[in-house]
This record gives sequence, structure tokens and C-alpha cells, in this order.
Amino acid sequence: RTLTSHTDIMASPLGAAQLSGLDEEELQKLYTWVDDIPLSRPKRNITRDFSDGVLMAEVVKHFFPKIVDLHNYSASNSVAQKQYTWTTLQQKVFRRINFVVSQQDVDDVVNCVPGAVERVLKQFEAKVAKYHARKLADARREALGAGAGASSGIRDHDDSPGVRHY
Repeated sequence: RTLTSHTDIMASPLGAAQLSGLDEEELQKLYTWVDDIPLSRPKRNITRDFSDGVLMAEVVKHFFPKIVDLHNYSASNSVAQKQYTWTTLQQKVFRRINFVVSQQDVDDVVNCVPGAVERVLKQFEAKVAKYHARKLADARREALGAGAGASSGIRDHDDSPGVRHY
């Protein structure tokens, strides 16, 4: 099932667009972006589906496969376990890619506050776009011969994922 074809993604009468700070068009683009990522569970209600952190770990792994060990993340229903999973993501994964999710956003995602996961996913989507743009620019510089002093790929930029790129 795709997110873009379901009204059950809107967990509030106000709608996820209003609560996430995104307009309807941005929200649909975000849902399409998530739909294009292979995930282990079907997406039924994005607010609940991402609350345990497992699907977020899978999203990050899709773009940065070397920094996420999915065995560290298991599906859960308890708020305490969800908090633990998000804390693990913060400490082991997000820190390595300089991606910051506020504690308030983590609490909101864990507690299934409508619009919270969309905010976090939109921030991550922007992080990925910035990272890919930088990689493309680095590759162009290298192709033009300006690569002599180019990046080694190890955390020399503020948005570097902290891993080598081959």
C-alpha cells in the first residue's frame, strides 16, 4: 500500500499538512519519497508505523547503508522501548551524519502526535538532498581535475556522514 493513496495517514481532523508545517503538495511529495524506499513493513498509518523507530532506521539505511545495523532495532509497542530505539538512533546513527532530531520531536513521534513524523522525515529528506548535492559537486570537481585537494570523504564537511565514500 502506498501512503499517497490513503486518507488514514491523516491521524487528525486538522490533517498532517497543517500539523507538520508542510502544505498539501509538500506532504504528497514526502509520502511519494517514502513510498519509493523499500521498507520491511507495509505503511498503513505513518504516524504509528514510524513511532517505534524501526522504519526510520530502514530509511536511513537506504541512503547510508554502512552506518545502520538493523539488528539493533526491533518493533515495539511500549513507549519506553520506542524511546530507547530512538535514543539508539540518535547516538549510533544520526550523530554520524550530523542529523539532529530534537527531544521534543522524538517524544512527539513516539507518542504518535500527528504531523511529527512528517517533520522528521522532511528534515531527513533535506539532509539527504544536501548530502547528494555535495557528493555530486565533489565528483564534478574531481572530474575537472580539481580533485587534488578534494575531500577524503571523512567528516570534513558539516553534513558528512562520517564514512568513506568509494
